Amino acid sequence: MLRFSFLSGVALCALLARDASAQPLPAPAANWTGAYVGGVLGVGVASNRWTDENLAFTSFSAEGGSRTISATGPLFGTFAGHNWQVTPHFVVGVEGDLTYTAGSGGSRATVSGANILFATRSGFVGSLRIRAGVPVDRLLLYVTGGIGIGQVDTRSINTSALGSPTIWAENQMRVGWTFGGGVEYLVSRHWSFRFEALYTDLGSARLTSRPGTTTPPTKFMRVKSSHTQVRTGFAYRF
Repeated sequence: MLRFSFLSGVALCALLARDASAQPLPAPAANWTGAYVGGVLGVGVASNRWTDENLAFTSFSAEGGSRTISATGPLFGTFAGHNWQVTPHFVVGVEGDLTYTAGSGGSRATVSGANILFATRSGFVGSLRIRAGVPVDRLLLYVTGGIGIGQVDTRSINTSALGSPTIWAENQMRVGWTFGGGVEYLVSRHWSFRFEALYTDLGSARLTSRPGTTTPPTKFMRVKSSHTQVRTGFAYRF
């Protein structure tokens, strides 16, 4: 009797073990911790807002007038960073990126009777940012912000004068701040895709007219600059 009970118990355990092994194991929750590198493609807009700062100088029909010149074009770039999944419901990380936008734009205006072309070109934009987000299994919803750096390439040209001289011009890198957000999805252990938007504020600069290009000799314009990007990308996770 005992032998029968023992054999019955062994048989029952074997059946239970077989049934348990036949059941699929639950998929482990996605882990966002680790380093990564990737690339992005998208659209970028460089904006430069020109403001007249000369009380005795008529610009855009009135003193203190302003005009925004934008340059829109395709962008491409690269990024790298590291995430830490602090808790099952919170991810924090650091990321750096560098992109280039190919675009140009312009606008014409009459300034003191002269025809002036205001032109803008896009260029390089980069950032060093903190990312913080909420993971929902393979999906990560995040916000990001930090230091932004970008190229400001804008100028005004007097097309009415002989030789079309440049009156004001700036072509340099400026440092500012950046902020944005996005969503990222883990396709596999090593690959993820993302969609995000970033706004970079590069502050303003006061430009002085070049000698001999205006009357009286010196005129001033203030140029406030920014970059806006909407982009998608992929990342390889180590």
